Amino acid sequence: MMCFHLFRCKSSIRTNNYFIDSTKIVACHPKRAHQNEVFKGIASWGKTSTGWFYGIKIHLIINNLGEIIQTCFTTGSTSDTNIGVLFYLLKDLSGWVFGDRGYLMNQAKMDFIEHDGTLDFFAKPRNNAKKSNQKFMPDEAKKIAKKRPVIETVIGLQKGVLDLEHTRHRSALNAFTHMLAAMCAYSFYQRKPKVSIQTHRALKQYEGLIAA
Repeated sequence: MMCFHLFRCKSSIRTNNYFIDSTKIVACHPKRAHQNEVFKGIASWGKTSTGWFYGIKIHLIINNLGEIIQTCFTTGSTSDTNIGVLFYLLKDLSGWVFGDRGYLMNQAKMDFIEHDGTLDFFAKPRNNAKKSNQKFMPDEAKKIAKKRPVIETVIGLQKGVLDLEHTRHRSALNAFTHMLAAMCAYSFYQRKPKVSIQTHRALKQYEGLIAA
């Protein structure tokens, strides 16, 4: 199942415009975390904008067509800016990547991610951040960054329609198989959430894809 999922990810179109995010997969209710045996040694405590949870995280990156480019499973305590996770998700990509405020990172990490000059990583700045500390973002990139919530729609579709998350697993192996199956099923979904990109830079990219 993992090999098939990776094959479907490799089959997704590289549009050079990507959105990155993570989502929690709750192992059980927080009050029962101390007695959970299924995810023992795998799950951990983590915190999101909605509060604390006990479980794992799925980090994923999609293109503007709603296709999954790459995914990564981690413990719930793993930060979105974990350098190992980011390197795994972005290592073969070029173009622009957009994330939310959770992907703000220091200059050392940013330089590592953008080391070969083919990738530009943009994170939504905080409201109280000084403009001098914010990374310069071209006008075309600002337009695309406003469409980043499409990845949240993709995650919501996987959870709400394809049953990506539930708390009744009796085996960790079955749990991961179930989650991989849900993401594979999404790759065949006919009406994926997507956004149109009509900037001058994007039109040149699609002309190149058509010519190829």
